This record gives sequence, structure tokens and C-alpha cells, in this order.
Amino acid sequence: MPDDPGCSDLHRDAGGGLRFGVLGAVRAWRGDEPVPLGTPQQRLVLAVLLLAGGRVVGRERLIRALWEDRPPATAVRTVQTYISQLRRLLGPEAVRREGEGYAIPARPTDLAEFLALCDRGKRAEALALWRGEALLGLAGRWAAAERARLAGLRQNAVEALVEQRLDDGDAAGAGAELAALCAEQPLCERLHGLLMRALYAQGRQAGAIAVYTDLRQRLDEELGVRPTAELASLYWRIISGEGTGGTPAARADRHRTGGDAPADRAGGGPGEESDPGGGDRTSPPAQLPADIRHFTGRAASVRHLAELAAPGPTASAVAVVGLGGVGKTALAVHVAHRLRQRYPDGQLFADLRGAGGEPVSPGAVLHGFLRALGAAASAVPESTRDRSAAFRSLLAGRRVLIVLDNARDFAQIRPLLPGAPGCAAIVTSRSWLGGIADGRTVALTALSPGESLALLTGITGERRTGAEPAAAAAITELCGHLPLAVRIAASRLCSRPRWPLEWLRRRLADEHGRLAQLRMADLSVESVFALSHDRLSPERGRAFRLLSLVEGDTFSGAAAGAVLGVSPDEAEEICEELVDLSLLCSPAPGRYRYHDLMRDFARQRCAERETPPEREEALERLLDLWLATARGLDRFLYPGDSVPDGVAPTRLPEFAPADAHGAVDRLLAESEGILRLLRTALTRPGTDLVSVAEILTCLEYLTESGGDLVPYTGVVRLLVGTAAARGERRAEGWGRYLLGYTHYRRGDPDAAAAEFSSARDASRECGDAVTLGRALNRLGIAARSAGRAAEAVGHFRASLAVWYERGDRFPQGSALGNLAPALLDLGRRDEAVAAARENLRIKEGLGGDGTTATARYLLGRVLIGAGRHEEAVVQLEAAMGMFRVRRLRVWQEATRLRLAQAQLALGRTQLARILAGRSLEAFRRWGERSLAAEASELLTGVGRGTVNRAG
Repeated sequence: MPDDPGCSDLHRDAGGGLRFGVLGAVRAWRGDEPVPLGTPQQRLVLAVLLLAGGRVVGRERLIRALWEDRPPATAVRTVQTYISQLRRLLGPEAVRREGEGYAIPARPTDLAEFLALCDRGKRAEALALWRGEALLGLAGRWAAAERARLAGLRQNAVEALVEQRLDDGDAAGAGAELAALCAEQPLCERLHGLLMRALYAQGRQAGAIAVYTDLRQRLDEELGVRPTAELASLYWRIISGEGTGGTPAARADRHRTGGDAPADRAGGGPGEESDPGGGDRTSPPAQLPADIRHFTGRAASVRHLAELAAPGPTASAVAVVGLGGVGKTALAVHVAHRLRQRYPDGQLFADLRGAGGEPVSPGAVLHGFLRALGAAASAVPESTRDRSAAFRSLLAGRRVLIVLDNARDFAQIRPLLPGAPGCAAIVTSRSWLGGIADGRTVALTALSPGESLALLTGITGERRTGAEPAAAAAITELCGHLPLAVRIAASRLCSRPRWPLEWLRRRLADEHGRLAQLRMADLSVESVFALSHDRLSPERGRAFRLLSLVEGDTFSGAAAGAVLGVSPDEAEEICEELVDLSLLCSPAPGRYRYHDLMRDFARQRCAERETPPEREEALERLLDLWLATARGLDRFLYPGDSVPDGVAPTRLPEFAPADAHGAVDRLLAESEGILRLLRTALTRPGTDLVSVAEILTCLEYLTESGGDLVPYTGVVRLLVGTAAARGERRAEGWGRYLLGYTHYRRGDPDAAAAEFSSARDASRECGDAVTLGRALNRLGIAARSAGRAAEAVGHFRASLAVWYERGDRFPQGSALGNLAPALLDLGRRDEAVAAARENLRIKEGLGGDGTTATARYLLGRVLIGAGRHEEAVVQLEAAMGMFRVRRLRVWQEATRLRLAQAQLALGRTQLARILAGRSLEAFRRWGERSLAAEASELLTGVGRGTVNRAG
């Protein structure tokens, strides 16, 4: 006899053939003799082949099962060794090679016998074949997944066997076994339903009710879901004394209708065909779902909603609106529980299912409410209008709180609203409900970072989040602080108690797979969002998806119009409709944004529904908008500046700002989105690189207003690399000019000079006079910064020659203004002052106060070096006011630093110290190293009462 009775005579091979077992440790027998199988890895290979059921298993699959994502270099040879060993132990024909894979011809196994016995209804015999946990002793993801699958088969057999005993009348024996099974599996709804039936059959109605209420609380606390409709129906039949549907006829009907499968979890919504409330009640209805144990934060919203929903002299209705998963139901139920003592005549609850395709009709809800309030079934009117009137009549003289969850629109809830004083309704919806009185809507947004971290900690435990605080905070951030997402993430962590939080953080960090990670059982963020998306008309659905292509935290109606191919006014109307449906939010007039996870969802749907040409065309329209915006801003902010030759025309008209504030606001608001779009555009082969360079030139303004140089520099580097790879010398030269500028701003004049030289050479080669003149001007600035004044003068004069030949007045003035300090360095004071004054004269002639700001600044610097400090103060103070209006903060602080120099020279030591100190703090904050060094040197000079008179 074998040393393990794992295979019965059903599969004994009279010829002494091989038999295998997997329902326990992986085993093999030849006749009655056990066969040694070697190491755990070798047994794992055998298990993979056995569970393939005779099919060929590829070598790569075996390697993944053994080593998962980190196979050794010897993986193929090691697998071949394991196969050879198995052939030696089991026989040369036991494992067959086919191509690059292997297969074991069908052999008797205890798993096959188990399934055959279950099919014949012999579940007790089938369960006797198990010798512990399946695939015992095998490690790795593959073994864990197969073990879970086989455990599910065993669980089904156990449940069916116990149900069979219950149906055969052994309620006591089945109940004892079920109590133990429920303790092992505290969230298994089918086992708890069977236990409720067993207890009820023994006359223990209170015990059956307690099983349901305990399970309902656990499901809510740990998974945030409600019991299935089938289990809820069983509960209502038990408390109403109608029986448990345990007769053979009832069981047959249940199996015909699929009653053993999990049903819709909406639950709690009374209707004509489901009457959980019963009729002719003597006690007030108490239909509120269980309160949320881990309800976190929302203190201000809780107080506000409780005040609005408190009993008053008139009936009241208050709405809680927000995107799916933001916690509307949790807030409404939480507040309703706080108020329930103030509504002694009952609390009614209905899930209206308004987010889905089949919302519950008001008439069906009213039927359940009337029965719950004591109306006999025969007394319920037929029409919705009459039911609504009867409902309000029953509420007269009572204090009843009504919670209407998940409403579609105001039309759905109008018949359900109370009319009697002392009654109130709390309504939740993803859509703004226009019929609710002004000021009685609570708009719910995502949790604060602290609140979402507290929610994660409350579910997973302080010890776990405390051990990995950075990963915990990152998880909530990647969940967008959306309560549903945080709860799902926490539930996933609870289901893997030994796994580090960093494991989930890494998976959530992948934006393309983030939504797939936020799924637990039949609950997912994606499915909740899909309910809102699928309600949209085809036109609005397309708009919702395409708008996700706009980069940046927020976007404007103009950007939306470009992407959708409509006017800005039409786009704003579309965006406002999406705001009303909680698919977008509007943080400021005319600006819109997605919740982070909603943007992921929209982009996923956009990739699935819109064709590549449609997406490309939308992005091209958006790039055209930013090009037209950049040109309009440049013309407004720098009137008379040189216009590059041969730039591509825009389809949209150039942006025409009304004033400096509007121009700067537009640039600062859109900058993040523009940079992200340019990064994306540079990866597409058809993008006009010169247009990208033109937009980036306009965005230089950002870096001069204290903006972050890092993202700007990253896009410029990408432009240079892309242009070089394509051999587009004009775009490369323009890009190298911009890259040199970023080096200069970082305080690296040598690197800046190298890029400016490359830009000069490339622009000469391709005849780009504007980039050539700009590069020569910047070469002069870099040379002067490095202390080479004579070289700088040569570069400035070469730049001037370009501008004189073109007749471009604005850059003529700029080159003269930059030439002036270099002349001062060479001791040519009168020439320096004359050049600086000519720059100011040219800029004043071009019009616009803003154009003279840098001219006044440069003149002030030269006047300090010439010892004319009072004149310098006048020019610098005027310049600083102009820079302040334009929000050019770097220029403003540089001007403050020059003022400090002038004031120190005039003996105003305390004022100089204050001015220089403010500048130093700002330069350090922005990473302006060279300017910070100047400010620090000046503060040192303040202590000595000296000044650098060269300016």
C-alpha cells in the first residue's frame, strides 16, 4: 500500500503506472510505491506541467514560475536539468518535449478524482482526498495563484456539502460546522447566509439576525461595501418571519435564476418587487446603512450638513454633490446617524442608482417608503403622483429623515421630497441639482493630505504606516486623496499583511497602470468613473476624453476650444456642463481641471475611443494656439522687437492682451501646460521645431519672473537633441541659443558661451540673422561676466551690425544697453553713459513703459559706475516699479541690488543693508548663484562702508 491514501481505486493503474497528487504536497506513485521527486524547485516544475492538463508548457513559463522577474543567466540550462532529473525518476516517456516546451501526457491525479467525485455529488469523498494545503511547500507567485484557485474549488465543495446537509434537515450539525467556517472566513457572504438559515431553522431568529448585522458592519469597515441583495433579502425574510427559502422548490428556483452568484451591491433601495420594509409596522423605520467606522476628516462639511439637515419649521432638502468615489454617501450616512435621535419617527434610505444606466423610478421608491411607514400593500396608489401625495400625507405631523443616495437629477427626487415641517431629505448626486434651494448644496472635494493619510492609517494600522511614512504619504498622493481610492488601496494592503507599502507605491506610480491597481474584488475606481462617463452623450463624451490631452494642472477655455476645434465660448459651455456632472472642476473663472485619477481615466478612454489621427489633430490645434499666444505676448511685452524671418503662420489669430497684467497672467497660468505639451510634441516626427523654439523664446519671460528653470531647461535640451538628430540646423541653432541662456542664468558663463558660439555658427550657416544677432549679444554678456570686457565689446558691436543691417530698432537698443557696462569696465565712462542713454531713447521711441524698464536698469548701473549716484537712484527706482507691474521678479530684485549699491555710495548704510538683504534672500530661493554672490559681497561691503563702483 502507498504511504498516502491520496488516490483511491478509481484511478489506480493495474499496470503499475504513474499517479500524481497535488492536493497537499506534490507527490507521485508508481503502482503502490512512492516516487522521490527531489528538490522543491524540481517539484514546482512537475506541478506546472501537471496542472497544464497535458498541454505544452513553454520554457519561458517554467522560468517565470521558478524565478519570476529575476531569472539567473543559467535559467535555461537549469530547467533542462530539472526535466532530465524528472525523466530519470519517472521514466523517459513521462515528460515529452515539444518545440521549446514540455508536456506530461494525461495521468491520474487526485485533483482529477476530486473534480469527478464533486460532479457525481460525492463531496464528502472528494474532500477526503485533500492532505492539507494544495501544492504544499512550493513558493512563488505561480504557486500562490494556483493554490488560491484550488482552494476556491475546495471551498465550493465545502459550501455545497454543508448546504446539502442543511437542506436534508440537519440544521444543528450544519450550523455547528458553519459557525467554525464563518470564523475562518469572516467576509464570506455565502457561508454567513447558510449559517443564518441554519440558525433560523433551529428557531434562533435573534442569532441569525446578529450574524447578518455583524457581517454587514465588517463588510462596510473593511471593504466599504454592503451585503449582496440576495443576503439582504434573506435577512428581511428572517426578521419578517417569512422563512428562508430553504425548501427544495425555492432552492430550484434560486439556482434557475442564478441566486447563488453575487448580486448587485446597490442594496437598500426599496421597490415594488423588493419590499424589505414590510407593511403595517408598529415601530418607526430605521433604514440607514451602518455608519462608517473609519470616517475621517470632513469636520467642516459634517457641521455644515448637520446644520442644514436639522429639523426646522419647514421641510428642508440639502444636496451633497461631487465626483464618484469622493465620499458623498459616507458623509450623508454619517451625518444622518448623528441626527437620527432628532427624527424619532424614522429614517428612510434609498439608493436611486442615478449614476448607472437604469435609475430607480420614483414610483418604486415611494412604494417601499409607504410600506415602511405602515401603509398596507392594498392601500398604495398606482400612479407616482398619487403615491407622492400619500407619502407627504403620512409624513404630516412626523419627524422623518430621508436619505436619497445617488440621484440622477432633480426630476428623479422631486416626488420624494417631504413637505411637512420637521422633516428633511439629504440627497447625494454626481450632478448639481438645480431644484435644491440656493445655499443648501455641499460640494465635496478630495480629502486633504492629512485626512487621507489618517484614513489609510485607520484601516491598515499605525504600526504599518508608521514603519513606512514616506510610502504611506505617497500612496495617498497617488490616489489623489480620493476616499474610494484610498480605501481600496488600504484594503489591498490589508489583504497582503506581509507586503511592504513600497510595493503598492511603485505600482501606483505608473500612471498607465494606476487605475488597474485601484481595484478590489468587484469594486474599482475605474468602474465608478465609468458610470459617469457612460451617461454622456457622444459629443460630450468625446469632449471629456479629448480635453485630457491638455497638459498642466489647469487649462483655460481657449485651450479647451483649440483641442475640441470650437470657439472659446463654446468650449467654456461644454466645460461648465462637465463641471455640473462632477467630471471636471473649476478652481477659478474660466479655468478647469480634472481630478488626477479622473484624468488618468479620461486618457485611458481617449486612447481606446479616439483614433491616432484625431488625437494628433487635437494636439496640433493646441500647439497652434500656444504659438499664436506666444507671438501676441511677445509683440505686446516687447514692441518693436525683431521678428524672425520665415516663421510658420498660425491658423488662430494672435493673442491680443488688453494690459500687462492680462498678458502676464495668461503666460504664467499656461506655462506648465505649454512646457508639457512641447515635451510631448517634440516626440512626434511631424512637429515644426522652429515653432517650438519660438514658443520657448517667449517662455524666457517665465525664468525672469522667478520661475523654475529645471522644466524649461529640460524641454530646451530635448529641442536641441531632436533638431540635431533631424539635421535641422536653424532649429538647432535657435535651441542652442536658448540653452546658453539657461546656463548663463545658472551662473555658468563658460557653458553659456559654448552654446552661444554653437548658436552663432549654426545661424550663420543657415542664414538666420535674428538668432545670429541674439547669439552675438549673449556672447558679449557672457564674456563680460567672465571678465573679458574687450572681447565683450567686439561681440556687442558685431551684434549691432546685424541689427543696423536689418533696421531692427529694439535689439539695437538692447545691444547698446549691454555694450555700456563693458565700455565702463574699460574705463570709457562717457561712451558708456552715452550708449546707455541711446538705448533708453530708442526704447522710449518704440512706446510702452514696460520696454524702457531694462533700459533704465542698465543706465542706472552705468551711472553708478560713473559715480553719478543720485541720477542712478532715479533711473533704478523707475525701473523697479515697471518690473513690479510686469512681475519680472528676478529683474526687480536685481534692480533692488543696484539701488543698494547706489544708496551705500551715498552713505545710506542702513537702507543699503535692507535692500541687499532682501535681494540676497530672493536670489538664494530662486537659485540665482551669481546674483546671490554679488548681494552677499555687497552686504560684506556694507559693514566696511565700501561699494563696487563698477556696477
